[in-house]
Amino acid sequence: MHSDLSPHLHTDDCNILINLLKQCHTEHNVKKFFGHCNDMDRAMRACLKDEVRTTSNLVLILKGCLTRCLLLVFSTMFLFLINSELQRGTKANNMLKR
Repeated sequence: MHSDLSPHLHTDDCNILINLLKQCHTEHNVKKFFGHCNDMDRAMRACLKDEVRTTSNLVLILKGCLTRCLLLVFSTMFLFLINSELQRGTKANNMLKR
């Protein structure tokens, strides 16, 4: 079984293969049971597999970017808070010296 074949979920290339397979099944409603449409089915499944692989790679890339961005934001916030505390402590020490 394959994923949902709705056109909005797939690339144009895969949609062409999906439509060809559906057309083959419609035109050869008996021969399809004897492997007449198998080549188109294999091509369609390979295309869907490539889509998943491409999407997974993009997700991993975006996840890595997001992780680096969050680390940068949190480390910047942490350094800002430390700097604020140090400045507050310096001001308190100066007031005590007076």
